[in-house]
Formats: sequence, structure tokens, C-alpha cells
Amino acid sequence: MPVSLLRWLQLSLVLFLAACGLGNRPSNLQERELVLRVGEGGRVQVQLGSSVQTCRSPQTCTYRLPSNAAAQLQALPDPGFFFAGWSGDCAGFGGCQVTMSQDRRVEARFGAMQGDFSLALPAGPLVIVPAGALVELGVTLERRGGFNPPPEALEVHIASRLVGDAVDQIAYRYVPQRSTPERLALELVGPKPGEVWTYLAAPAQLRVRVGGLEKSLDFTLATAPCLAGCGR
Repeated sequence: MPVSLLRWLQLSLVLFLAACGLGNRPSNLQERELVLRVGEGGRVQVQLGSSVQTCRSPQTCTYRLPSNAAAQLQALPDPGFFFAGWSGDCAGFGGCQVTMSQDRRVEARFGAMQGDFSLALPAGPLVIVPAGALVELGVTLERRGGFNPPPEALEVHIASRLVGDAVDQIAYRYVPQRSTPERLALELVGPKPGEVWTYLAAPAQLRVRVGGLEKSLDFTLATAPCLAGCGR
């Protein structure tokens, strides 16, 4: 085959592949860049599929990921610090998932904790949640020595044999959006109507943790049959 004809065929093949888009890498295989900056006082666990990596403070970590891959980020403060929130392509105070449809920039901020706190129940040591009812529990947070973590930085839990996911148990959630620096708000949902036939009471404990500091408050949690309405 003449050399000129061979070169013409090679050039034609290249032009054909380019016109069909076969000469370019598919967009779903392109890499995207996740730049994660971790402020002083903590670390961030980055879950990439089945792999978990840790970016520690004060450090900036860069990850190259396939386009549209998902990365799960979890901020973990060091003792004496609290998580002060995300900025960039993450927001708020909880875990964050970013989808790599484009390059992403994320910053995890931490604050040095000051002061101390204690807990109190202004309504008294007995909390009753009727079956089918929604009850807001307000907990007084008494700050001392310039205690500075915001409500969103607190971990709040209730432990009791009456608390759980079963239809005859009380469910709860902490609501930082309705909390203030002096008052923590929790929503308690009573058992399913028809699952409770008598008054039940049990010891309970409220635990609040932040930056390695944990306080607890003992009280009595109770439920009772639904008498009127109660979500039926």
C-alpha cells in the first residue's frame, strides 16, 4: 500500500473517531477534586466507597475522585474542642455528603471549649408522654465560666427502658433549631395509641456531651393510655 494512502487512511480514522466522540474520555470517567481544609482542634473522616481516610488538623487534604462519586464527611472534635460547623460545599453541623459533579471545597471548623454547664428540668423530675401525644421537653442549660458551644454542637441522648423504636415505646429527637443557649428542646412522641393500657413509669437519664465533657440528669419518664384524641 502506498505510504500516502496509508497516511490518508490514518488521518480519516482519527477524524472519524473525533466526530463520533470516541477519541475523548467519557465525562463520567473524568476526575473531580475535593479539597478539604480542617481547622485546628479536630479531624474529618472521609468515606470513599468502602475506604475510610482521615484528614487531621491543621491540614488541607486533596482527593481526586471519579465524576459523580459520593463522599461522606464526618467531623470529630478533639478533647477540649467542639465542632463549629461546615463551610463551603457543606453546611450545618451534622454529617455531610458531597456528590462530585464538580470540584468541591469544604472546610471543617472547630472551637476551643470554655467553661462548664449543668442541667435542670424546670417542670420537675417527672415527664409524662401519653400514648399518641407529642410533648416538647425543655431542659435548662445553666452555663458557667463562659461556656461557649452553640446548641448545634451538643450531643443529646435519653436512655430508659421506655425509650426506643417499638410501637409501645417513647421516641425522641433533639431539636437544636428550636434550642437556645439557655434551653435545650427535645420532642418526645408517645407510644402508638392502643399499645398502652395502663400507667407506666421508669427511670430515665438525659445525657449531654460536647468536647469530651459530659453531664447527665436523672428523671422519671412515664406514659399513659390515650384518653382523648392523642393522634387517633
